[in-house]
Amino acid sequence: MIDAIGWVGSALIMVSLAQPQARRLHTLNIAACVVLIGYNSLIGAVPGVALNAGLILINCWRLRALSREVTMEER
Repeated sequence: MIDAIGWVGSALIMVSLAQPQARRLHTLNIAACVVLIGYNSLIGAVPGVALNAGLILINCWRLRALSREVTMEER
C-alpha cells in the first residue's frame, strides 16, 4: 500500500511536466510533492521530504510570479 502512494506521486510528477500551461504544471507539481512528502515520511526518507518541501516553495513562488504577470497585464 505504501508503494502505491509513491507511484501516485511519481505519476503526478510526470503528468505535471506534460502540461502546456505553466499554472497547471505548478499546481499539479505541488499536489505531487504533497503526496511524495507523505510517502517519504512513511518510509523515513528525510532527504526526499526536504526535496519536495523545497519544490513546493519553488512552485508557489512561480505561481505567485505568474499571478503578478497577469495582474500587470490587466492594468
